[in-house]
Amino acid sequence: VGGFGTAIGTPMALIEALVQQTSENLIVVGGIAQTPAFSAGLLQKAQRVKTTFMSGNRILQDLWQNGTLELELIPMGSFVDMIRAAASGVPAFYTPT
Repeated sequence: VGGFGTAIGTPMALIEALVQQTSENLIVVGGIAQTPAFSAGLLQKAQRVKTTFMSGNRILQDLWQNGTLELELIPMGSFVDMIRAAASGVPAFYTPT
C-alpha cells in the first residue's frame, strides 16, 4: 500500500477495487498501517500484514489478537531494505536489527 499516513498518495481506488474482488489470503505491506488505507474490508481478506507502525488501527489490532491474521512489525530501515530488495529481485537480505 503506497502513500504516507492516512491519505497522502495512497491509492484508495486501487485498494477499494482489490477489496471488491474475491481475493483472499493477501499479504498487505505498508509503511504505516492506519485507516482508511488499511480498512476493515482489506484486513479481513489479509493473511499477513507487514508494517512499521500500527497506531490507532483498532481493527488490525483486534484481528491480530484474535489470531485471524499474522502481524510483522519491522523497523523502518529494515522495511525500506525489504522493499528495495524485493523490487530488485533479491529474494533475501540480512540486516542486524
